[in-house]
Amino acid sequence: MTANKSTEGGELDLSKVAPQSRKEHAQAFDERAQAERDALQRPDGRRLRRKGRTENLSLKVKPEDLATLHRIAAAEDITMTEVIVRAIAMYDKALRGK
Repeated sequence: MTANKSTEGGELDLSKVAPQSRKEHAQAFDERAQAERDALQRPDGRRLRRKGRTENLSLKVKPEDLATLHRIAAAEDITMTEVIVRAIAMYDKALRGK
Protein backbone atom coordinates (compact mmCIF):
# COMPACT_ATOMS: atom_id res chain seq x y z
CA MET A 1 0.00 0.00 0.00
CA THR A 2 1.36 3.40 -0.87
CA ALA A 3 1.42 6.35 1.48
CA ASN A 4 -0.29 8.60 -1.04
CA LYS A 5 -3.55 7.93 -2.85
CA SER A 6 -5.07 10.07 -5.51
CA THR A 7 -8.58 11.29 -4.75
CA GLU A 8 -10.96 13.60 -6.52
CA GLY A 9 -9.90 16.49 -4.28
CA GLY A 10 -6.18 15.88 -4.72
CA GLU A 11 -3.55 13.91 -2.86
CA LEU A 12 -4.32 12.22 0.46
CA ASP A 13 -1.23 11.75 2.62
CA LEU A 14 -1.94 8.76 4.84
CA SER A 15 1.44 9.04 6.54
CA LYS A 16 0.07 11.89 8.67
CA VAL A 17 -2.94 9.84 9.79
CA ALA A 18 -1.65 6.32 10.36
CA PRO A 19 1.09 5.38 12.87
CA GLN A 20 4.44 4.85 11.20
CA SER A 21 5.63 1.84 13.17
CA ARG A 22 4.30 -1.00 15.29
CA LYS A 23 5.69 0.74 18.37
CA GLU A 24 3.75 3.95 17.59
CA HIS A 25 0.64 1.91 16.83
CA ALA A 26 0.93 0.05 20.14
CA GLN A 27 1.48 3.33 21.98
CA ALA A 28 -1.59 4.89 20.34
CA PHE A 29 -3.63 1.81 21.25
CA ASP A 30 -2.41 1.92 24.87
CA GLU A 31 -3.25 5.64 25.15
CA ARG A 32 -6.75 5.03 23.78
CA ALA A 33 -7.30 2.08 26.13
CA GLN A 34 -6.14 4.16 29.12
CA ALA A 35 -8.46 7.02 28.14
CA GLU A 36 -11.38 4.59 27.95
CA ARG A 37 -10.52 3.10 31.37
CA ASP A 38 -10.31 6.61 32.85
CA ALA A 39 -13.70 7.49 31.38
CA LEU A 40 -15.28 4.41 32.95
CA GLN A 41 -13.90 5.33 36.37
CA ARG A 42 -15.51 8.77 36.37
CA PRO A 43 -18.88 8.92 38.12
CA ASP A 44 -21.93 9.64 36.02
CA GLY A 45 -22.35 13.40 36.44
CA ARG A 46 -26.13 13.27 36.08
CA ARG A 47 -26.56 11.64 39.47
CA LEU A 48 -24.37 14.33 41.02
CA ARG A 49 -26.41 17.21 39.61
CA ARG A 50 -29.69 18.82 40.67
CA LYS A 51 -28.55 20.17 44.00
CA GLY A 52 -30.53 23.41 43.80
CA ARG A 53 -27.51 25.53 42.96
CA THR A 54 -28.19 28.38 40.55
CA GLU A 55 -25.12 30.65 40.63
CA ASN A 56 -22.05 30.23 38.43
CA LEU A 57 -18.46 30.51 39.63
CA SER A 58 -15.53 30.42 37.23
CA LEU A 59 -12.01 30.02 38.60
CA LYS A 60 -8.47 29.81 37.29
CA VAL A 61 -6.29 27.50 39.37
CA LYS A 62 -2.91 25.82 39.09
CA PRO A 63 -2.95 22.33 37.54
CA GLU A 64 -1.81 20.75 40.80
CA ASP A 65 -4.67 22.45 42.71
CA LEU A 66 -7.19 21.15 40.19
CA ALA A 67 -5.70 17.67 40.50
CA THR A 68 -6.07 17.89 44.27
CA LEU A 69 -9.70 19.00 43.89
CA HIS A 70 -10.38 16.04 41.58
CA ARG A 71 -8.65 13.64 43.99
CA ILE A 72 -10.63 14.85 47.01
CA ALA A 73 -13.93 14.72 45.12
CA ALA A 74 -13.23 11.20 43.88
CA ALA A 75 -12.12 9.98 47.32
CA GLU A 76 -15.27 11.36 48.96
CA ASP A 77 -17.52 10.43 45.98
CA ILE A 78 -18.86 13.98 45.82
CA THR A 79 -18.82 16.73 43.21
CA MET A 80 -16.05 19.28 42.96
CA THR A 81 -18.66 21.90 43.83
CA GLU A 82 -19.42 20.08 47.06
CA VAL A 83 -15.70 20.03 47.93
CA ILE A 84 -15.56 23.80 47.45
CA VAL A 85 -18.78 24.36 49.43
CA ARG A 86 -17.45 22.27 52.32
CA ALA A 87 -14.10 24.09 52.24
CA ILE A 88 -15.87 27.46 52.36
CA ALA A 89 -17.98 26.30 55.31
CA MET A 90 -14.89 25.08 57.18
CA TYR A 91 -13.03 28.31 56.46
CA ASP A 92 -15.99 30.41 57.57
CA LYS A 93 -16.33 28.38 60.77
CA ALA A 94 -12.62 28.85 61.48
CA LEU A 95 -12.89 32.62 60.95
CA ARG A 96 -15.92 32.92 63.23
CA GLY A 97 -14.14 30.95 65.91
CA LYS A 98 -11.40 33.57 66.18
